[in-house]
Amino acid sequence: MEPPDTESPGTPAQSPASSAPPPLGFEDRSTGLLIFGVFEIIGGVLAALAIPAAWFFMLSPRFPRPPGSEMSPRFVVLNCAGWAAAAVVLVTLGLGAIRARRWAWALNLILSWLVFLMLAIVAGSIWIVTEPGSPVRFMVIPGLLMLGVAGLFLLFYGRKDVELTCKLRDPVERWTDRRPLPVLAAALFAAWGVVAGLVWNDAPYVAPFFGRHLTGLPASALRLMSLAAGLYVAYALFKMKASGWWIAVAAASVQNVSMILTIGRTSALDAMTVAAWSKEKIAFMQQSPGLATKGMWVSVAFGVAHLLFLLWLGRYFRREEPPRSGELSSGRAA
Repeated sequence: MEPPDTESPGTPAQSPASSAPPPLGFEDRSTGLLIFGVFEIIGGVLAALAIPAAWFFMLSPRFPRPPGSEMSPRFVVLNCAGWAAAAVVLVTLGLGAIRARRWAWALNLILSWLVFLMLAIVAGSIWIVTEPGSPVRFMVIPGLLMLGVAGLFLLFYGRKDVELTCKLRDPVERWTDRRPLPVLAAALFAAWGVVAGLVWNDAPYVAPFFGRHLTGLPASALRLMSLAAGLYVAYALFKMKASGWWIAVAAASVQNVSMILTIGRTSALDAMTVAAWSKEKIAFMQQSPGLATKGMWVSVAFGVAHLLFLLWLGRYFRREEPPRSGELSSGRAA
């Protein structure tokens, strides 16, 4: 279950990596890789077991539903597909960690960063947009526990000894060695955004557009253009093409300006009305009129942070020969 090496033009596959003696004070982390790999495999098994559990929960009429919620067959299938994908990823990375593969270290470090940041954003967003005493705030507690787990993985895979252990036990150049880890992380994040955009929307699509909300054919066309741009950005960043970075920066800038103008000139309830949401959903949101608006401003904050990261990433596209991931310290990777 080892990902194949993707060859780059002019780069020989399976070329021996430059091996240097470990520095003084180096400590072999094979045991730690084994432990964390086993935990990842266990997590993958639990994710696979969650598929029938989620199917039963979403289809059983005995469990309470939020007002206006809908459990369509498409939603159920996509939810279970997400658990299946998580199971495959965790088991694959767990096996790679046990075998101390270079690609497993790189992808585990990137995944640890992404999961840690996403959980922190979600937990912070829930705390900001909800009112004091709201039962929704209790969702932060399991989120903080998962955040702690992601933090442990980040601390472990961010250690230089872990990186050196994998490079000494796997002295072959892998596809993750041929590009800086922050660039690889940005490419994977862009690819994830495309997949999420294709499958996550189960309601009438509404697109903020410079002070108004688009729906119908214009919104669908804008969505397809955004997904196409995201797909090219993911491919171009993975191939270290500067055009991908320029398009990513331009798209993020336009989206931020469009979102800010739309929030300033409209309300979240306007978007729900344009999207033809059900009366139950609109009535539920009207109970907390500021919740949706706060959520939109949180999205803007995330968009600005993403733009700043892309601008920082430009340093890797201003060099004639981009550095390999081995030139980066683990603490700065991803």
